[in-house]
Parts: sequence; structure tokens; C-alpha cells
Amino acid sequence: MKRILLSILGLSLLSVQAQVQEKINHNYPQFKIVVKNDNQKTSSKRDIGTGWFDYANAYNDFNGSGLASSVYFIQPDTNLYTVYDDGSKYKTGFHILGRINDARDEVFENNPARFSKFNSYSWDSIRFTQFYVRFADSMKVGNQNVAIVDTVFIQYFKPDGLDNKAYFYQSDPNKSYYYSCPKIANYNPKTRLNSAAFKTDTIFLTKQWADSISLNGAQTSFFGRNIQAPVGVNITANDASPNSMLIGHTITFKPMKKPTLGDTGIAYNGSTWNKKYNLYGVRLYSKTGVTVDNSVQTAQNNAVITNFQLVYGQTISIWKSYLPGTVFTNTIFDGTDYHLTTNTLGVKNSDANGNALGNVYPNPSRSANEVFVPVQLKNNETVVISVYDVTGKLVKTISGDYSAGNFDVAVPTSGMSSGVYSCTMTAGSFSASTKFILN
Repeated sequence: MKRILLSILGLSLLSVQAQVQEKINHNYPQFKIVVKNDNQKTSSKRDIGTGWFDYANAYNDFNGSGLASSVYFIQPDTNLYTVYDDGSKYKTGFHILGRINDARDEVFENNPARFSKFNSYSWDSIRFTQFYVRFADSMKVGNQNVAIVDTVFIQYFKPDGLDNKAYFYQSDPNKSYYYSCPKIANYNPKTRLNSAAFKTDTIFLTKQWADSISLNGAQTSFFGRNIQAPVGVNITANDASPNSMLIGHTITFKPMKKPTLGDTGIAYNGSTWNKKYNLYGVRLYSKTGVTVDNSVQTAQNNAVITNFQLVYGQTISIWKSYLPGTVFTNTIFDGTDYHLTTNTLGVKNSDANGNALGNVYPNPSRSANEVFVPVQLKNNETVVISVYDVTGKLVKTISGDYSAGNFDVAVPTSGMSSGVYSCTMTAGSFSASTKFILN
């Protein structure tokens, strides 16, 4: 992997009901992706309190949906065109890409550290795959030939920098869907930046960053690389607000050499095209027919997109400045991972000695495998977890010897019927109960 140079610059939730007639037609073809030293999709044993939150792959595992990945190029305007293998020609219309992360979403049930609403946490870093296709190394500035340096901006948003909105489809007017995006009032369509960001990273791209491309029609391959950047911010738990723990990022590309109106930036069908502009893209995931259920307000892991229809702050249908990835005909998932860490399990019912029980998660759970019970112990103890159904019948008992500290007890749920269950923990003289739902 080539050396990564990062220069870091220091830089009320809104609820609106709006109506959408139908999903936006967007069905770009998939192309082969090759990533240098792609070791970021490894799994590990459950390690309470820390882990990578990779939404696209978590969703894929949770639903068995077989998502495919593509390179989506970012341009600051709509001058460049893309020509596909069938000869169709489209504006290169994505100007900002990113996503919102909600660590409480049940798709993260197998994540090393899926959080509850009681978990304060730190957002440590992000990682993603970038594709920098470089066709131009120099350009004329006045009478001088100067080296081209392109720029990428990564912006980071805490909960107070995000808007939260609700929408519904005309065909399903009784069901609300939710999405979040960087605060619309703070978006500058000229710079493509948002002043609500608490931090902005700037990457300067020279020819040393250049990756490569193998043009072969529908079998075109892109060669990218993994990028990891520190974030370093603490998010405080607030169980009273469903949107208080959302975080997000956006990525924007600013080429030094601006494209000429009408030029073809890249062609997958072998036709004549202009190899004089540099392209920057990221890996996204999608599949036609895949639908994300964002009807639960505390599960918003949408891709955030600004395309040519919204680039100047215009409004298409109900959208202005940003689009959620769920409103496209093939739902779009951003491929960026977030690394999060918590030092508390969000336990409650704590006694004077420091023993405590937390909320069972995921809750509600659609899983037929297991749920997790957060436990805090002051001293080494034998812990007994007893699960009862609504009639008071004991249906499951888990026991074991545990060391002092914070941890989760896994409770298998296979064979248990849908319904409400109570969960009682005992450890020495300490006893506490909580409830959970199996759907």
C-alpha cells in the first residue's frame, strides 16, 4: 500500500413528514473491483466494547441479500459524462457520498460491540476504499506547466450536526420512513462543504496516489486502496431521543483541472473518449430489489448522496441537498466502516456495590440465534441468567463464573417462540430484571 498523507483541518433534530411518489430510477451496472492489501473485512471473536461497524456487510449477512459492489465516481459538477457498455451516456452525477451510522441497529447483532441506547461511546476512526484514476499529471496555469494536485475532503458530523426527517410513499401512506443527513441549512452548494461538520480532513492527491484501471467493457476492473483516518470524538448516550447517537460523514472531490462541458470522463464500451481528467470514486454496495426498512427511527444507516439534481441546493420531489440511499430503485449502501468503542455497557439497576444489569440487545430481535445481556460485576461472582415467558414459566437458564468487570452474557434463543420475555440476573446477593421481545 502506498503511503497515506492526511492533513487535518479544524473546522436540533428536525422532523418533517413529506410524501414521495416513487423511488428514483438509478441502476448503474456493476464492475469488478480489485483492492490492494484488502484486509479490512476480517472477522474476530466477540470483544465487548470495541469493533468496526460495517453496515453494508452486516446488512448482507443479516438478510442474505447478496449485495454487489461498484465504483461510484464523484465530480463537483455535471460536465463529465460516463458511457456504458451498451452505449448509453449519463452525466457523472454524484457530487457527495457518505453515510449515517446508528450503532443500535439490529443488523449489527453479530458485531463485536453492538450498543444500546445507554451506551456512550467514542468514534475512533473510519476506513473505506478509494479509487483515484489519474489521466492528467500537469496542466497550464498562465504560461507555466504545473503539477496537478487534486483534493478530497472528508467531513464528520456528530448528532447536533444532523437533520432527521420522515417521509412516506404515496403507495404506502400509512408507513413512515426515516433518514438523516448533514444539516441542510449549513450546506454550501458552491464548495460542496457543510459548516455543521465538527471536523474536516483534507487529502491532497498527487501522481503518487494514482491507482489503475483495466478497461474491458462490462468486465472493466478498478484498482483501489484502503484508507483509514482518525476521528476521535465522544458521543454521549441519551436514551430520551431516538436520534441522539447518530453520527455521519461525507466525501467530496475537487479536481484541480476542471472538466469541459460535454466531455466523456470514462467509457466502458471502448468508444473514443477524453483521457485528460482525473477521477475519484469510492466503493458502494447495491442490489436491485433490496429494500432497507427504515420505518424504525432508531435504525438509520442510509447512504447520503448529493447528485446533479440537488447539487445547487435545488429540490426534487421532497429532497433538497441530500438524498438517502434508500430512495433509489437499487438501494445504495456506503462502503465506509466506523470504528467505535465504549467503556460502559449502559447498565442500569446498579446497587451500592457496583453490580448492575443492562438492557438486553438486540431488542426487539428478529434473530433466531441469541440475544446478549450486559452485566457489571464489582467482584468475581457466579452469574445466573433466568429467562421467563409471559406466563412466568422458566424457559432458559444460563450460568457461569465471571471475573469482575463489564461483559455480555449470550443467551441462545433458538426454539423460543415470538413474544415478550423477562430476564433475571442474580450474582451473590444482587438480583435485577429486564424485559425483551422476540419477533
